[in-house]
Amino acid sequence: MESPAKGDWKEGLLGRLRYYLIGLAIGFVMLGFFQAAKKREAMEREARRQQVAQPVPPAPVEEPAKPDQ
Repeated sequence: MESPAKGDWKEGLLGRLRYYLIGLAIGFVMLGFFQAAKKREAMEREARRQQVAQPVPPAPVEEPAKPDQ
């Protein structure tokens, strides 16, 4: 078995490290998307809950017009 030429092991290591870092970056981007979606859903759920909890104000009642005397 021949030993690798000087510098060949660095190229292999750097290539693997490059793929590892790209995968890590893609994973962090996906994690950010999932967290943003989770936060948006929680905010929408809270807004719906507050909207349901607020009492509906009664409709204004018009009084019948009184004839002038």
